[in-house]
Parts: sequence; structure tokens; C-alpha cells
Amino acid sequence: MKIEVNHSCKDFTTFRAEKVKSLFNAESGHEWRHVAELPIEDEGWQIGLIVGASGSGKTSIGKTIWNNGIVNLSEGWNPDLPIIEDIAPGSDMNVVTGALSSVGLGMFLLGFVLSKF
Repeated sequence: MKIEVNHSCKDFTTFRAEKVKSLFNAESGHEWRHVAELPIEDEGWQIGLIVGASGSGKTSIGKTIWNNGIVNLSEGWNPDLPIIEDIAPGSDMNVVTGALSSVGLGMFLLGFVLSKF
């Protein structure tokens, strides 16, 4: 099974969004593309596990394969802002990015914090 994941959002140009993009050399942080070839058509499987690094597309691939619902972690966030602007908007930029990085979301900042898929 070939799965193509294409996510994009508005290219935010706020100070925080631009700072995060510069930290990760990600001028196109508002776009994310991935193609996965998964040999699962004829395996007869009932339980599966998708593994990968933060931001590698595990949830998006899971949503494509399995239609029984995936927990939506973005509920309650402002859909008009990138998450980096929605998390503690009155806090210092270094505090916010430091907190995200300390829980393993450093690379995830690029793919999800700048946008909401």
C-alpha cells in the first residue's frame, strides 16, 4: 500500500514562527510531504504498530490506514494560529521552545508547532 501524506498551512511570519523556522533551517516549515510504501495488503494482520521519530508522519499514516478514530490532540487550540503562538503567548520564546524540546518535541516543532494538520 502506498500512502502519501501532504500537509500544508498558511506560512506564518510572526516572530516566534520565524524564529523556530530559523532554528531548524526550515524555510518551508508550513509544508510537509511523505510517501510510505507499506507491504500490508495481504498480511491478514489485525494489530499493528507504527514507529518513527517525532514528526515523521505516524499519526497521519495511521489515519489513512485505520478509520476507527485517532485521538485528536489539537482540540481546544486556536485554529487561526500556529501552536507556537498559542502556547503561553505571554511567555518568553526561549521558555516555550525549551519546554517543548525538553519533552522530546524539538524536531516536532518544525512539522507541527508551526502548523496544525
